[in-house]
Amino acid sequence: MDEITLLGRAIPDAPPPSPQVVARARARLTAGERRPAGHRPPGRRSGWTWALVCAAATAAVTLAVVFLAGGPTAPSPVTPPTLPPTVPSTPSVEPPATYQGLRILRTETSQSTAAKITLRFRPTSVKTAIVLRCSAPGSRVLVSETHDDGLSEASGVCGPDGTRSRFDDKSYEPGWTSRTHTVTFWVFPPDAPILSSRVEHNCNRAMCDGKHRLSTETASTIAARLGERPQPWSVAVYDSPR
Repeated sequence: MDEITLLGRAIPDAPPPSPQVVARARARLTAGERRPAGHRPPGRRSGWTWALVCAAATAAVTLAVVFLAGGPTAPSPVTPPTLPPTVPSTPSVEPPATYQGLRILRTETSQSTAAKITLRFRPTSVKTAIVLRCSAPGSRVLVSETHDDGLSEASGVCGPDGTRSRFDDKSYEPGWTSRTHTVTFWVFPPDAPILSSRVEHNCNRAMCDGKHRLSTETASTIAARLGERPQPWSVAVYDSPR
């Protein structure tokens, strides 16, 4: 194995020198090997000089390999990181601390629709307001309370901007502030199989065309049919400060 082969193995990533460069380098080495023993070229003083010539020839081949390789390797282009797709943000259902001059009395949040929240509160005035916020606009709402006079319930729709429940109109009834109230809130997704108010007037049954009349009797059945969905909503009871 000669120096040219060794040099090629020492620089594996560089392309091999051209045949002309290899031929000239080998010719120099061969000419030196054929000189008779003890012969000293004119003007040469010792064997160290010939060693320097061989080193220079090897260096010339090395430089030729480097230059033929095109110089320093250019850095690879940097690929920008791939950004994840933009996911639409879910509207906040966090209730504000105040509402039309009233302060929060009680509040609860659910992370799913087809689910219910039950609040117990004792009003401090007859200005009670119940506000629902739903991340899915057009969600269907049912509010109900059982008291000494029977069952009171109201239904409607809910959105992220805050929907005041018609049930808070009950606060104007006599005895509103004299007792603790237990009110249940159901929220269903907009596409729930629930009859619209317009169609409901023309249906005398609990279910028409595969859709249910929304009431305290049918709420659990509708929820079981749908299953809970990750659509947050909240309810807050506001009242005047003491």
